[in-house]
Amino acid sequence: MIHSGARKIFIFDTCVIIDYLKDEKNAADVFARASEIGEIHITIISLLELYGYGSKNKVKEDFQKLEDLQKSYNIKFVSIPEQAQDFALTIAEYHYAHWDNESIVTDFLILSYGIRENTFLVTEDKKWFKLIDDNRLGRRLRILHPADIIENPVELFNSNENPR
Repeated sequence: MIHSGARKIFIFDTCVIIDYLKDEKNAADVFARASEIGEIHITIISLLELYGYGSKNKVKEDFQKLEDLQKSYNIKFVSIPEQAQDFALTIAEYHYAHWDNESIVTDFLILSYGIRENTFLVTEDKKWFKLIDDNRLGRRLRILHPADIIENPVELFNSNENPR
């Protein structure tokens, strides 16, 4: 692991995990690079969302693949703390009007965990990037597209800047 400054934590959104499970190009590289820079966390929310992805026959296989990934990169599966759950209500208050109702609960819980724990949120979901400059949330969001992890130097992760 590359150590520079404070501990870096990357929260991976479900869409990035699904890309890995589908063997999408560079998906495995994103996990490898993030583990070199810091820690990877996957929320229980994302694990639950995987049950709604793909065929029911493939769930066991997907979870085995995810368990192998966890062991390879020392990924932590984390619960959403109560403070973060409460903070999800604040995010909802400000942003529910322009959010997809299908994912509103899960997205706001993952976002609130990322903000409260001061992590990098890794997603391909464009609507998350709209929250970057919302000063009402208390902390500046650090949201990364998976390509940002591969393409940017380690120094980027030592700042509060977003590459996009």
